[in-house]
Amino acid sequence: MQTLLQSAPSRPEQLAEILDLSLAMLDLARAGDWEGLEAREAERRGLVLECFREPAATAEAAAVADALQRILVVNQEITELAEAHRTTLGASLQAFGTARKAQKAYGQHL
Repeated sequence: MQTLLQSAPSRPEQLAEILDLSLAMLDLARAGDWEGLEAREAERRGLVLECFREPAATAEAAAVADALQRILVVNQEITELAEAHRTTLGASLQAFGTARKAQKAYGQHL
């Protein structure tokens, strides 16, 4: 019986996986699936920690910088979507609070 040893993924492979997860997170943010996004973010955080456990070699610097720039662009869009959702949610909660106060005041005057 032959056993195959799996080697750790290379840094470019790890960065590609991190970018893929970031794009999946962006899709989840666009769909409003914030719980799914949170789960993927935790998964991505682990990959990032693993990827940068050791410093990048000088020969990898340009490729690493390029990959990180692409990841940061995706992250910025996720952040913008999350902030817009938070603003909408805050407005909804505020409207709900106002409605509750009105209902309470109306009930007192009956």
